Amino acid sequence: MKQTQKPQFSIKWQAFGLTSLVLAVLFVFVLLVLTNATSSQFNVAMNTIFERNQKQFQALLDVEGQKISQLSLFTARNQGLAKLLATENSQSIENALSDLSWNLQIEYGIDKVMLYDAQGFELSTTAEMNEQIFAQSILRKEQHDWRLQCNAQCYVVAGAPILYEGDVVGVVALSEPLTNVLLKFYQINEINTALLSERYERYTYVEHLPEWSHNLVALTNPSLTRDIIDLALADLRFSDLSAKENFIEVNDRTYHMRSFELGENTLLTIRDVSEGKAIVEHTLANMRWMLMICLIVAECLLLLVLWRPMTRLRRTTNILPSLASRNYAQAKKDFDKLGASRFVNDEADILRITASGLCDELESMREQLETRASELEKRGRELELERDFVNQLFNTMHAAIIIQDGDGYIRQTNHYTQSITGFSQEKLNGMHFAKLLDPSENFDDIIKHVKDISQSDSGEFQHEAAVITHDQHLRFLAWRHAPLINQKTGSRQVLSIAVDISGRIEAETELAWLARHDTLSGLHNRHAFEEELAKRFANFHDNSHQFGVMFVDLDDFKSINDTYGHHKGDEMIRAVANTLKDCSRDTDFVARMGGDEFALIVRNFHRYDLERIAERMLEQLSSIVLEPQIHCSASIGVAVHSALIPSPDVLISDADTAMYAAKEAGKNRYVIFQDDKHRIDS
Repeated sequence: MKQTQKPQFSIKWQAFGLTSLVLAVLFVFVLLVLTNATSSQFNVAMNTIFERNQKQFQALLDVEGQKISQLSLFTARNQGLAKLLATENSQSIENALSDLSWNLQIEYGIDKVMLYDAQGFELSTTAEMNEQIFAQSILRKEQHDWRLQCNAQCYVVAGAPILYEGDVVGVVALSEPLTNVLLKFYQINEINTALLSERYERYTYVEHLPEWSHNLVALTNPSLTRDIIDLALADLRFSDLSAKENFIEVNDRTYHMRSFELGENTLLTIRDVSEGKAIVEHTLANMRWMLMICLIVAECLLLLVLWRPMTRLRRTTNILPSLASRNYAQAKKDFDKLGASRFVNDEADILRITASGLCDELESMREQLETRASELEKRGRELELERDFVNQLFNTMHAAIIIQDGDGYIRQTNHYTQSITGFSQEKLNGMHFAKLLDPSENFDDIIKHVKDISQSDSGEFQHEAAVITHDQHLRFLAWRHAPLINQKTGSRQVLSIAVDISGRIEAETELAWLARHDTLSGLHNRHAFEEELAKRFANFHDNSHQFGVMFVDLDDFKSINDTYGHHKGDEMIRAVANTLKDCSRDTDFVARMGGDEFALIVRNFHRYDLERIAERMLEQLSSIVLEPQIHCSASIGVAVHSALIPSPDVLISDADTAMYAAKEAGKNRYVIFQDDKHRIDS
């Protein structure tokens, strides 16, 4: 068959052209990666600064709220004002309110002072509806509070109840414009802000922005920021302000815009990032020049290195056809004419020397190859017989047998492995051994030990591990791994043999569960409770690990067993166990101590949390009704751990003492043991 004539092109220029193309692509790729990385780093920095500024503003707003809240509390303690409210002297109240408003405005920048009577009705003329609702919430809670509130304008409003002779006679409320907080934020960070809202229509000092469907309520440094907002209105949607990075160019300066929610409004931050962006652009320009210079230098060096060796290699390849035509003498003479390189031997010299020696050896090698081929054919027939015997033995064993290569990939399995895993021979071959194992059981250690076995000449590794079958079930196997070394080739493999122990594992798991759980209720038993409590004591270092014990004893449980039978008592025990699990927290430890006694270990709480938990528990337990005549009631004793309690037994005894005190106090209640004077308070 006639071959098509192909154009000739030197390997030297092929290598140079291909390498140049690869370097050019690599240059573009590296440049894109560096550009994206630098831009991403800049954007991440902008996000980090924005999040920090957001936290700073929230903290500043909280400080202002706490300040005004404390001022309202201080004002509410004015007994003269409280007496006027109690006597309902309108003229005197108005005079006192005028003096008070003047002083607070001069000294603390308070914009408005509002008074409300004990029913929440305003006594001043400056209050608005939302402020009256806020005052009524202060009356209900009977404690001072503050909030951000927007009506005609946005204010930080705080209030406190006014007490006179033990009774709440009214509420005093103070408000400060939110613009004061915006100005303080600008003074601290030099970041301009704009407050946007969509709740209300136009009014004094507010501009409507139809492009964003919002009103501009407040603005710092308007001579600069208003121009920035005008450009943003033309280029950005309102949703873009909080969803991505936004940069606006104004007068050769770059500004970063980002918004976050502030109550029912939106606060827009405008930060000058011109210097940072200039640094990024300068860095990218330097990187482009540096990569371009490196590319040019690499191309020149490549051409210099390839020129002479590739020329000698081309001449060498012109002699090789003589070997194909068995003209070995002429080929050896031509190789000798090439000569060696000046300083070191390269591939062309190695090829020349090898080809020259090859001429003398080809004839003898042909005879040796023919003899060797005959021997290999005979040996192949013998190996086929041995292979058939080994395969028969391999597939009749009632154990999983896997042969892995040095990298942990399965190369051969027997029929039992396929039946126990549910995978076919084709699926198992080439699969990594690690994919068969359950990754939740010492996975990394097992793979490391098996890897070590493949690299050692002796030794073995035994362990128990579950495999994940084709239908996603677990089968527990006892494994034994041993090295398998081919003495002729030196190749290393691992022989893994496994026996199914799923039945034994299931029995051990059930026994372990029964040892730590109560079979009737499904809760932890007394032994597990004592172990957990001892662990809490061992891990106690400071108040950050505070915990306590709650003893729950059912009231008149014996009468349920005696009157309605033990099956109703068992039903009550199960109902109580389910209720305790439902109303307990994830961090609590619930156990049945025996009979009608239950116990909980409660962690991470405050004193008021204990009372709330106990009250909720009593309420839930009282809602259990098996029959119209069978109700549930319980007495709860609570003891809190402290550094003065030496052992778990003492803490349990304190909780038990508190529980009996609850019984003596009338049942269906809780009592908290006080360890400072060993008193019991309910």
